[in-house]
Amino acid sequence: MITIIGGGAIGLCTAYFLHKEGQEVQVIESSRSNEASGCSHGNAGMIVPSHFTPLAAPGVISQGLKWLFNSKSPFYIKPRLNKDLLHWMWLFARSANQKNILRVGDQLFRLNHASRNLYEDIIKEEDLKVAYQRQGLMMLYQTEHVEAEEQHLAIEASILGIKSDILSPQEVAKLETDFEFNIRGGVHYHSDAHLDPGSFMVQLKDYLLKAGVDIHYDVQCHGFKSTGNKLTHVNTNKGLFESQKVVVAAGVWSRTLSENLGVHIPLQGGKGYSLTIKKPPLQLKIPSILCERKIAITPMGENLRLAGTMEIAGMDRTINEHRLQGIKDGVNQYLKNFEMDWVENVTPWTGLRPVSPDGMPYIGKCKDWDNLFINTGHAMMGVSLAPISGEVLKDIILKKPVKFNTEILSPDRF
Repeated sequence: MITIIGGGAIGLCTAYFLHKEGQEVQVIESSRSNEASGCSHGNAGMIVPSHFTPLAAPGVISQGLKWLFNSKSPFYIKPRLNKDLLHWMWLFARSANQKNILRVGDQLFRLNHASRNLYEDIIKEEDLKVAYQRQGLMMLYQTEHVEAEEQHLAIEASILGIKSDILSPQEVAKLETDFEFNIRGGVHYHSDAHLDPGSFMVQLKDYLLKAGVDIHYDVQCHGFKSTGNKLTHVNTNKGLFESQKVVVAAGVWSRTLSENLGVHIPLQGGKGYSLTIKKPPLQLKIPSILCERKIAITPMGENLRLAGTMEIAGMDRTINEHRLQGIKDGVNQYLKNFEMDWVENVTPWTGLRPVSPDGMPYIGKCKDWDNLFINTGHAMMGVSLAPISGEVLKDIILKKPVKFNTEILSPDRF
């Protein structure tokens, strides 16, 4: 029996690929079955081969310092005396350079590209209705400085084989006829796709349950039992779960669970927010990112989702109204005919993204344990990378060839 701790997109996709290989799998999840509290439900739903630049990139720290005292800024690290945070920040600073981009950029692109293709396979094979579309992604900008940055990234993307078009405001307006834009222009990447992540989660869960995979909800993991270097049971509030192999895919909570076993994974929670507007009078055709404000806007069927902010503030999930207002104001600055009353009575969603310090997820086996595997640390790409993360870890668990650089993904790399 393979026990997967965590029933988000990463955990469920891992269960999916292991089950397809004939493995006996069970999933334990701390939330209730009808809750949609995890990061897999309320995010922007983008599948992004175009995002080959990790979060830890040149200029992020200097920009973060400028935003530090702006209550509506899109990126914020809450100052606090915490050993894990200080260690994470040191590793992040060490990784925020061009060398790190060159080290991981190609792998990040290949992972996202493969994940998009796997989404299409899963959706077709299991007949999922998840509002999946492959319309690409537009990066929209207002300033000359960001225009230069985005056009330079488009040139770098072309080296990887990512097709894009640099658009004038008039060309953007031809693609998006509902909204009036206040922009200098944009870059349209043709590689990207999007879906409704909540629908994907519900339907994948239903498929797994019908296929005979046990998913246990409202289960809190308290620790583990082991013999030598091998885990034998997961200890929970609902008893012991016997396990031949254990996968920790519990998002930001993976760090605490792993530390119980002496495995130290640098990981911080990056709080994000989203607002879903039901049947807005105007709609986007292509998902877009408002570059200067780091806001994602995604059409999801008849609805429109606004998502943004990266707030490194521990495990706090309380809603910061100033940052939420920053998303609303930011959209209004780019879309001139966006009406603020559309979001007046929308209930905000918030979740904690698991953020590694170098921008790459942790996918692999822990060297100090014979049967412990990790699948977390995907930051803003959790949904985008979920299928390929599940497939890669399945191959590692079953000792099959892996097509990616496992050293870059190793849970032991720090």
